[in-house]
Amino acid sequence: MATDPTAKKGPDTPSSDYEAVKCDWDRATAIMGGADAMRAAGEKYLPRYPNEKPPSFGRPEEVDDYKVRLAKAPFTNLYADVLHNLSTKPFSKQVKLLDGAPATIVDLVGDVDGQGNNLHVFSGDLFEAGINKGVDWICVEYPKMAPGVTLADERRSGARPYWVRIAAERVVAVYSDYQRGKQIFTHVRILEPTLERDGFGEKLTQRVRVYNRNKRDVEIGGMMVAEYDPATSELWELVKDPSGLKQPEWVLVEGPLPISIGEIPLVPFITGARCGAGWAIEPPLRDIAHAQVKEYQIESNLDHILDLTAFPMLAGNGVTPPGEENGIKVKVPVGPRAVLFAPPDNNGKHGEWKWIEPNADSIAKLMEHLETVRKEIRDLGMQPLLPKTGNLTATASALAGAKAHSAVQAWALGLKDALERALAMSAKWLDEAAAPQVAVHTDFGSGIEDPTELSMLTDMRRENDLSQDTLWSEMVRRGVLSDDFDAEKERLLIKANPAPAAANQIPVQIQRS
Repeated sequence: MATDPTAKKGPDTPSSDYEAVKCDWDRATAIMGGADAMRAAGEKYLPRYPNEKPPSFGRPEEVDDYKVRLAKAPFTNLYADVLHNLSTKPFSKQVKLLDGAPATIVDLVGDVDGQGNNLHVFSGDLFEAGINKGVDWICVEYPKMAPGVTLADERRSGARPYWVRIAAERVVAVYSDYQRGKQIFTHVRILEPTLERDGFGEKLTQRVRVYNRNKRDVEIGGMMVAEYDPATSELWELVKDPSGLKQPEWVLVEGPLPISIGEIPLVPFITGARCGAGWAIEPPLRDIAHAQVKEYQIESNLDHILDLTAFPMLAGNGVTPPGEENGIKVKVPVGPRAVLFAPPDNNGKHGEWKWIEPNADSIAKLMEHLETVRKEIRDLGMQPLLPKTGNLTATASALAGAKAHSAVQAWALGLKDALERALAMSAKWLDEAAAPQVAVHTDFGSGIEDPTELSMLTDMRRENDLSQDTLWSEMVRRGVLSDDFDAEKERLLIKANPAPAAANQIPVQIQRS
């Protein structure tokens, strides 16, 4: 969104980093909103044709052909399928704490957001949102305490931290700097609109949370270095003038309040490419989102052309058009229970009626183009979403799968880091010295496996080049056996139920050099 540089700036003013990627976030939001959201965006994603002009002013009887086309524009959401496939990869196994975490942290992760969601569920939502927008945020919140309450008082009250997911588009400004070799947040503004019951209705109040750390220069070892004061929190609210004569104004309604842990309690989960040292982060699926918009436009065009070609036009050659009745042009009746006349003129010549049916060759070309774009989306998503995968060779499929696995694995490792940073922040608030660690599943396949691998593994086992436990482990890893497969239990079952020897079984001698 563009801003007027001369306008008065409020706490909701977006940073240049925010504005740089807002368009990408809006596109991803519209796509994930489905057909209704894409149609609601109108010409932003489905432009008008040059001849689809809006009705003239004062002529309500005129039909807006664009709105008719927009209202029935189809939308096949391949992007959502790609996002879902990628975002579920690390969650076939439980996201959990590793042994050694203090009891207070163990209790915390059972209901990490105060809404009944455990660490695994919270992580799944965070991971999908982070892939979709390129970044998502964890805010480690604290119960509001009365002014003057000490950290020890907070401990005795039984208050505990809780996590809040902050969507990328709500964080309108982020600034950071380095202090003693470590990057810290120095200023963050977060939109916090509040919807409250107002009698039998609702009232929406615009609010902005502002976190800040003031900078000061201090002398250390004879050198002046930058230091930042402990973090504070403020809450601003947009207040309307009761008389309506003045513009609404932002008013500070809370704070600045000190944050007991001294730092801004925000942790980013990043999957996109960060542009320089700022906080403009390109979503990793941006190219797929562009391709999805293109698919929407082509599919809409195809549907519109099918409408036109499915109903042939009636042409009257040598026939005088009907006149008007009471100033309204008479329309030619078409369809059942209608008779059309073409009487001869004074010279004995007569007109004729005939149907004009467009050549449908262009439809086949457009359908072919649509399938090409859909294949492009599938290839970019590293996942064949439709049974027909095109002419992608086995080698190309394997390479694409390896690339997707590598990217998602990197995101999963980034998730592990973000969760551990948020846990460390929670531990700091709980006055725990431990640094809790999290187990996030990263040893997963891409979904495009080489079928010869299973044969190779069984051959190695047959030749005694691989142990039975290793073979079972590899089968679990590839999804051939379930994740809860128990090797010891299976050994007992095999011993209790030995396989019958085949009548024609002949021992195989393996000669080794």
